[in-house]
This record gives sequence, C-alpha cells and structure tokens, in this order.
Amino acid sequence: MQAGARVMKSREVKKKSSCSGGVLLLLSLFGAGCGQVGPPLPPSRNLPRPVSNLRATRRGGWLRLHWTPPTKTTGGERIAGPVRLRVCLWPARRAKARPTPGMPCPYPWLMQPTYRAATLPGEMRLRLSGLMARLPAEENEPETVRLAIEFVNRARHGAGWSNWQLFSSVPASAPPRIVTARVSQRGVELRWQAPRPAPAGYRVYREILSAPVRSQSRSISLKRMLANSSPRPAAGSRQEQIRVARRWRPLADLPAEATRYLDRTARNGWRYRYTVRALTVFPHGPRHVGLSVESENAAPAELWVRQRIPPAAPRALEAIVGLGHPPTVHLSWLPVPNRHLAGYDIYRQRAGGPWRKLNSTPQTATTYTDASAFVHSATARYGVRAVSTRHLTSPFSNLITVTAP
Repeated sequence: MQAGARVMKSREVKKKSSCSGGVLLLLSLFGAGCGQVGPPLPPSRNLPRPVSNLRATRRGGWLRLHWTPPTKTTGGERIAGPVRLRVCLWPARRAKARPTPGMPCPYPWLMQPTYRAATLPGEMRLRLSGLMARLPAEENEPETVRLAIEFVNRARHGAGWSNWQLFSSVPASAPPRIVTARVSQRGVELRWQAPRPAPAGYRVYREILSAPVRSQSRSISLKRMLANSSPRPAAGSRQEQIRVARRWRPLADLPAEATRYLDRTARNGWRYRYTVRALTVFPHGPRHVGLSVESENAAPAELWVRQRIPPAAPRALEAIVGLGHPPTVHLSWLPVPNRHLAGYDIYRQRAGGPWRKLNSTPQTATTYTDASAFVHSATARYGVRAVSTRHLTSPFSNLITVTAP
C-alpha cells in the first residue's frame, strides 16, 4: 500500500512540473513575439538624455559650443553616476552620407574629464587645430565639418547624438583695430582700421557695463530699469550706477568697405564697451552653406554716455482746428521716453518764413493750444522738439500744416 501511494505521488509531481514547464515555454514565446526583433540589447543604466539644442560658433582659432545640459536619464530618473562627453566629427564633403540618428559616427572622440550630475557643462571651447587633428590627413583641409555631442555612462553607452552643427575650418581673419570711439550728439561713433588681407565684412558688438539707477529708489526693478519704464528723476538729482552682467550682443553686420559705425541706440548715463570682429564669409554652395567665421575681438573701447546724446524726436504730431473767432489750433503728440527729458519746445512757421518758438521754457505737457495761428496768415506749419536737462534738443517731429476754416 505504501509503495503504491509513493508511485502515485511521484506521477503527480512529474505532471505538475511538465505543466509549469509548458506555461513557461508559452510565456517565453509570447514575450519573444512582442519584443524587439533581433538579438537582445545589453542592459545599460544611467544614460543621459540626448542634447537637442547644440549651437556651434567659430571665433578665431576656437570653436565655441553651447547647449542645455540634460538633467534626467532616458528612464526619467536623475543622472546618478559619472558621465563623459563624446564628440563626433563628420566631414561635410561626404554629401552622399549625411548623418542620421541610426548611422555610426566615423570619427568619435571621447573627452577624458568625468562629470557628475550637478556639474554637467553647458558650454565648451575647443581649439580648432586639435579638432582637425582628429580627422585623417586627406580630410584635414579647409572644409566644413559637422559636429555632434552626447553624454555617455561609465560603460561608454550613450542614448544618441545631439543635433548636428556645421563649422568651417578655414583660417580666420585678423581682428581690426579700433582707432576712435567717442560720444557725440548723434550717438556713439566708432572708427577702426581694416586688417590685411581685407575681410569680407565686419560685425559690431556692444556690452552694457552699468546703468543708472536713482539713489532715492534702491529697490527699483532691474527689468523695469533696462526697459526704461521707471519714473523720470527730477532734474539735477544725483544718480548711482548699478552693474549689469551682460554679454556681447551684435549691433550690425557691415560690408567690407565699412570702417565706421554710429550707434544711435546708446542711452544717456549708461556705460558701454564696444568691439568689432572681422568676418570671413563663404558663398552658398554644396560645401559652404553661407557660414561665417569671426575673428578675435578688437581691443574693446569703454565709454560712459554722460547726457551728450539728445533725446529722440517726438512722434505722431496731430492738430485740430477749432471753430472759434479767431480759430485756435490744438496740438498733441506722443511722449518721448527719456530719463533726462526736461520738456518740449513748440515751433510755428508762417507762409514760408522762419521758424518761431512759441514757448519760452520747455513744457512738460504733450499738448499745446495756439490762439494766434491765423492772425496774419491763413496757413501755419508746426513742429515739436524734445529738450533734455542738459539743453540738448532732438530733431523735429513730423511737420504738419493747418489751414484756417
């Protein structure tokens, strides 16, 4: 009896094991049918997300890269372990093999420094000669090159290359030399000496060093101050300077024959720094796609605009003629946004004669009524000028002509 019970028990165990093996086999087949086609990928951890906003600019013998560093992995987790930066170079002469996300990089370069999640860089400066030395000898000649970056984990696995950027490896022009930088009533005037050989053009840059702020209002918003929307201080009030952390911003692109520039946007009371860079521009074509290479900065010129620039001209001058006896002319115009504005002067001209100022001192209102417009003439012409606290006058506003009803 006991022997028969043991035989029956062993048969039940074998039956259960065979059933469980069949279930596992079905699950494995189902998983293989729903998974990715091909061999399984090795498990990778701590893969930073790809960079999507890479920007590359050439200045002198350096290539400057800027991007937003990733903060998460491809799985949505925080970057934990150390990561490295890998750079991919792709010569643009390979027109038939444009890089795609799935293609391998022909010339990868692994940077040696390791970074933690809190210290991932967002910019980098690479020497052009060192980059071109990574290419073979037949590729190492003046040409456009595509470049991309990616952050890789400890096992050198990455989630994919960033967007591709083009740069040119041609030699940059020598920087120009600023000869004159002065403040006039028209604005800030720059004059420079062209380098040799002559470049294809110039690019003027300006940097704000400090801006005026009223001493009576130390808690003024910097954003409002930069927008010039803060209240106008009283004439003769003492002003302090607040330092502004600003980078170089381009003002204008000029042709090769230009050696002068007038900055009409400079403001009274502000400190500026100016520089000029020479440009090497390539024509549009299959290899050169309109890229420009900037030279190094010319020796910067610092200026402090001390109320030597007149205010802007008033705009939108309008006139309404009344029906009284004698008829009166009502003038109105838009206010001029200027921190050092003292007021406005109103001028009238009759029958082609000389201009006559109607007010003795600058008025702060943006309206004026002339009751003697048609005393000796049936027509009159009007214009308005803005006046600063240093008695600098703006150009005329738009001129209007009125006729007696």
